[in-house]
Amino acid sequence: MADLTPQDVRDFLRDSKDNNHLLDDIENPDAIIRLSMDLAISDFNSIPPKTSFNLVGFEYKAVLLYGTCWQLFLGLMALAARNTMSYSDGGLDIPIEERFPYYAQMAQIYQQMYQSAAKPIKIQLNLESGWESVRSDYSTFPAW
Repeated sequence: MADLTPQDVRDFLRDSKDNNHLLDDIENPDAIIRLSMDLAISDFNSIPPKTSFNLVGFEYKAVLLYGTCWQLFLGLMALAARNTMSYSDGGLDIPIEERFPYYAQMAQIYQQMYQSAAKPIKIQLNLESGWESVRSDYSTFPAW
């Protein structure tokens, strides 16, 4: 299975110049997607049992995709919050940036998807590692 790429993430999110009518460009450049992927892997590795996966050869592609989207939308929330303001002219209020609630909702959705996909994998990895090191007090008794 091929590794997840920034273009895969953009394709999944339908982030293209043709689909971004208000931006007229992509919203998430490669560098931001790679950073989000690194953060998702780091988060995955920190869930007990601790692991040391990296982006190359990470076999849980859906988990990485959901985690990457979660991190992307967290970053987009920060950008939207920084640029939120409203303009008032003649009693008409015009919001300049109103995407924050949508980004917050998407971040929450992808966080839940990521966590529900990562949890059983980590449980399975923990169970598999337990077979190698489970000890019993009875193991020192002689066999009759």
